[in-house]
Amino acid sequence: MNISSIHTAFYFAPYIQYSIVFILFVLFFMHSPRSLLRKGDVVIYSIMFILCIISYLNGISMEMSTNFKPFIITILLVFLNSRLLPVHLLKYFLFILLAFLAIEYLVAYTQLITTFHSNYVRIFGLIRPVGLFLDLHMTAYTIVFSIFILGYFKLTGFIAIFFGSYQIVIGWFILALSKLNLIYIFTSLLCIVFILYSVDHLTTGENSESMLSVILNISDYEFSYKCLILGCSVNIDSLSLSSGVGNKDSISDFGYFRILYQFGLLWAILLLFSLRRYNKFFIAANIVMCIHYPVTFGILGFTIFIYFLHCLKYKEYIEVNKS
Repeated sequence: MNISSIHTAFYFAPYIQYSIVFILFVLFFMHSPRSLLRKGDVVIYSIMFILCIISYLNGISMEMSTNFKPFIITILLVFLNSRLLPVHLLKYFLFILLAFLAIEYLVAYTQLITTFHSNYVRIFGLIRPVGLFLDLHMTAYTIVFSIFILGYFKLTGFIAIFFGSYQIVIGWFILALSKLNLIYIFTSLLCIVFILYSVDHLTTGENSESMLSVILNISDYEFSYKCLILGCSVNIDSLSLSSGVGNKDSISDFGYFRILYQFGLLWAILLLFSLRRYNKFFIAANIVMCIHYPVTFGILGFTIFIYFLHCLKYKEYIEVNKS
């Protein structure tokens, strides 16, 4: 393995992320050992587990490469949504992420390792950092929205751009609608459109692999509606769909497709219902961000997503009591 390439780091990403999830769970349990599971939610979770079984059996019956991800995510939901998570740990978590980020920038821009990040530069000569998680989307998501939750609303819009993960910029924009004035929002929207155009996310045509091209040609792909509605627990990296246009593999980067083919529409609806007590703007922002790479539907991403919902709920509680 060649440490001069950032691709080498991606090999270790699952091990790092699963280790972080384990540490977070230990911390969550230490600070909130008592379950606050509500009786009304038990029915919802039970149906979600039944749908997980149906999804897995669908995938097996269609001879797909399957996994147990829907079961794992549902278990995470039950645990995380039935506790008062320690929101005070957010600052410490963010500090650790920023420390690793600083080291990465130091290595990349001083060229201590000359070819490190050479293929991960997008615009303005900025690298796309992978951070502690060894995942550029996950790192951008966690740092940007951690800072947002801590109250630095406008600052995070600029920070999101520097990460080069523009689904995060769009998510920030949705969340900022509840916080910023119309002039700032309109200016931000123009900047987002310009940046998306600059990096070919708005290109169309036969050979285009942009998300816009996939969306415009969505009817040309051969879907299994059974999988879309009930899920197939599919290992999404093993799946490609035939199409008369574009690159058949580009559809697998379409986040809504990935989610529905793994979990199913019915499961997704129940998930939203189980989160009905949390910040609606943040949930909406995450839904929009899933148009590309669904950060919040990985094991680490989902854990952090639910943790952020707890942080926002606590912040709203404090603001209401102050007033």
